Amino acid sequence: MTRMFSRFSAFCRCLLATATVLFGVAGMAVAEEQSAEYRLLLATVNERLVPAHQRLYDQSKLLNSAAKGFCEKPGNASLKATRETWLQAMLAWQALSMIDFGPVETTNARFLFQFWPDPLNLVERKLATRIAGKNPAISPEQLAQASVAVQGLSAMEYLLFDEAIAKVRRYAGHKHLCRILTATAANLEANAGQLNRLWADFGKRYVSPELEKSHPGYFVTNVEKLFSSLITSFALLL
Repeated sequence: MTRMFSRFSAFCRCLLATATVLFGVAGMAVAEEQSAEYRLLLATVNERLVPAHQRLYDQSKLLNSAAKGFCEKPGNASLKATRETWLQAMLAWQALSMIDFGPVETTNARFLFQFWPDPLNLVERKLATRIAGKNPAISPEQLAQASVAVQGLSAMEYLLFDEAIAKVRRYAGHKHLCRILTATAANLEANAGQLNRLWADFGKRYVSPELEKSHPGYFVTNVEKLFSSLITSFALLL
């Protein structure tokens, strides 16, 4: 099984995480009467995190559509297009994967969207039983209740890039395989949509001045958490 994003994902995570904070500072001119910590969090949320969640949802929808198109008409061109769409969805996830607070944390999104590292090769092992027909739980609803190893972008990576699986003739001759691919893509879109909705609500509360009033030091603490996320991301490269 290929793992083309194992190290590249960690590298991208660090670059995108750094960009989120550095470029977010550009929006600090907003609400000058507020503290620097508040302006930093507000700019990061409004200019980076909210659009990043929306982009992940949008790219997941495109990936779901591409997977359906490939299965409706399997071919080299449609497989290539689906792979390229997967790449854009993975890049969209990298912009969020450095976040370890809020809905990303409470929904276990870090592993739900990208099951990595995977030293026991659980993605391949658990998908293999479904591909072989030994495990009939392959609908989007059933996958949503299954292990995170068979959900998200890591599962899609296996189905789209593995040398033994991702062949046009195999998809064309095995509709069962296409059902797994499209169900996985549909579940991914649903998870991205849920994360986007949850963040829309959390983001408003996250930068609420009322919380600073009731919990002095709230903004300073959350700036520290934000930079802690950056440090964690950089640590993955070590």
